[in-house]
Amino acid sequence: MTQTLPTDDLPQHLRAAPPIIVSVMQTFQITRSFVAGIDDYHHSDKFTTEWYDFLDRYVIMMWNSRDICIGARIQLVKLNGVLTFAMQDPPNMDVIKAKVNDYLNTPDSTVPKSRELVDNLKQLDDDIEQWKVTVFDWIDKNVPKHDDGTAMYRMLMKALSDLKERLPPEDRTDMKSAWFSNSLKPTTVSTVQIQGA
Repeated sequence: MTQTLPTDDLPQHLRAAPPIIVSVMQTFQITRSFVAGIDDYHHSDKFTTEWYDFLDRYVIMMWNSRDICIGARIQLVKLNGVLTFAMQDPPNMDVIKAKVNDYLNTPDSTVPKSRELVDNLKQLDDDIEQWKVTVFDWIDKNVPKHDDGTAMYRMLMKALSDLKERLPPEDRTDMKSAWFSNSLKPTTVSTVQIQGA
């Protein structure tokens, strides 16, 4: 069953998105330009369409992750209530005890959802990695190794240059190292961030 986004709230949600999500979206966008250049040689929009499918999956995951943020916020509000009463002079121990019990007895629904999100992000990374192998095989067989004088080749090299600007120096040496750079795994950094939270 196809998932859909509640588009009425989407612009506001994206404006408030954490910088990490914005960075991943930018990585998707800069990679899309390179993929579009490949499709010019391919004379189809196959690779671009597949790349947008990956982007759709990522956006839907992030949209659905709002529940994790809401659950964590509820836990923090309860914890803040404990701290507020604990700092009163003199502290009301009965109220503090009741609030601590309330905090400890509130199930943390974010844990299983966070694990599921991390698993889904890892799966997306794996799917992208396999897809990149297929795309690079096509590049290797069909894109000239040197300038063939066509505008398509120059546009592809410009897109590759833009792509390399986002990469560490060791991944800028050639097209293959750039294409398979871990820095261009759009979800890797999100996974690391979530696991560290």
